Amino acid sequence: MDPNLISLDIYTPASFGLHPVIVMIHGGSWSGGDKGTLVVAGTKSQFFTDNGYVFVSINYQLSPKVIFPEHVEDVAAALEWLTLHISDYGGDPGELYVMGHSAGGQLAALVVTDPRYLSIFNLTPGDIRGVILLDAAGLDIPGTMSPSLKFTYTNAFGTNPQTWAEASPVNYVVPDKAIPPFLVCYTYQVVPFTQSSQEFAGKLASAGVKVWEYGTSQKTHASINDDVGTLNDPVTELIMLFLEETLTGTHPGPIIWK
Repeated sequence: MDPNLISLDIYTPASFGLHPVIVMIHGGSWSGGDKGTLVVAGTKSQFFTDNGYVFVSINYQLSPKVIFPEHVEDVAAALEWLTLHISDYGGDPGELYVMGHSAGGQLAALVVTDPRYLSIFNLTPGDIRGVILLDAAGLDIPGTMSPSLKFTYTNAFGTNPQTWAEASPVNYVVPDKAIPPFLVCYTYQVVPFTQSSQEFAGKLASAGVKVWEYGTSQKTHASINDDVGTLNDPVTELIMLFLEETLTGTHPGPIIWK
């Protein structure tokens, strides 16, 4: 396989000590995208390191060369590597947060709601402190299957409806499962993603999981991700509130943009 597809990039703050870690999973319909692009890592890495976080951007194998569950297994493998090694790069392995856009949102949600993938590496969903979804795709694949999305989904998950259900994070949300807190952000641009994000957030809340939900008509499916880390971006400000309250139970101090 292409070594780049099973690699990750680490961006570290200038300050000493161990820092909380943001793990970014890029989108791209499970068939494209890369950890190093400007919209995935450029602005975000600078912003989060300026604010005292280690920022990690990961890749995973892409369809159609591989199909489910290879993508999420790669994500779980990356999280295991980070648990073992991120302290060598200034990161606190006990303070791992996962953030995903579009297809990356499905992977972020699935890896912490279906414990099978982390258990391969002797990890549990409780080892992840929180999850941030940016207009996630694929939270409910059968429920959002449509002519416009059919190729995207079948290319990544095959043609068996049972597999579609198995790959859908919404089907794993139940009470007393130690699912970490979620921040679910979505736009109103892609209706199936909006509906499944709302459904997913509702199921989390009903299961007793701490969930923050934010919908916006001021962003597109692309810009809700692209704008993270930019000046006065409301999604960025909400992310910082979520991170700091999850970490400390308090509101953050001043947010730094450079």
